[in-house]
Amino acid sequence: MGSRRLAREFRTFEEYPPPCPVVHSVILVEENLFEWSMAVLGPAGSPYEGGIFRVACSFPENYPFNAPTLRFMTRIYHPNVDDDGSVCLGILKSEAWKPANRMVDVMNALGDLLLNPVATDALRTDIGDLYQSDRAAYNSRAAAWARDYASA
Repeated sequence: MGSRRLAREFRTFEEYPPPCPVVHSVILVEENLFEWSMAVLGPAGSPYEGGIFRVACSFPENYPFNAPTLRFMTRIYHPNVDDDGSVCLGILKSEAWKPANRMVDVMNALGDLLLNPVATDALRTDIGDLYQSDRAAYNSRAAAWARDYASA
């Protein structure tokens, strides 16, 4: 079931226009349906606007019964992304994941996370603290990282 569903979901992302506003493109890594490489656009109105971020997505063999994992390959200044690029995203947590969730739902949730970080669930507490205490400084630093690391 997993590979048929993944093939269907992958085709959805290949269609134009993309079904999710933050997804610019999706390709398979070495023709492996369980490994995707995505170009994610920084959402308008966020400090990441104008950036293009590479995000790796790995699917477990028993997808959709278990959630995929996302990892930013492009450096990003965000409280919910650790130094290795791993993402803390509510929809991907084991207690929240449902087999009915689709990758378009995951990517929409990622776009929302870029717009609205969850500082109380931060993987990087230093960035979460700055987000809560000095939003202007956080936005400035996040925008600078987007310019430095995610420019087209």
